[in-house]
Amino acid sequence: MSQHEALPPDSAAEPAVVLEEVEHGIALLKLNRPSTLNAMNRQLIEQLHAHIDAVDQREDLRVLILTGAGRGFCSGLDLADPTLLERPQLNRPQPDGPQ
Repeated sequence: MSQHEALPPDSAAEPAVVLEEVEHGIALLKLNRPSTLNAMNRQLIEQLHAHIDAVDQREDLRVLILTGAGRGFCSGLDLADPTLLERPQLNRPQPDGPQ
């Protein structure tokens, strides 16, 4: 079992998304910006995509639970992040056709 603990909310090194491998093929992915009710800024979106891609490659993980740190799951986009306006499409490209 491997766990990465969230740092205090005011830490500059705080990861925006924390992945915890629970056990028996279950992973817990936690949005970790409780001071903003886990509002999605560019850093959180990029880390979320990276963690989901990593979990997708793991054959030993069968379940992914997505949750949020603090009192709220996610308040939506962080409108205070000016980098979100640089690219109107925040979704990663989708493959053509069913998989």
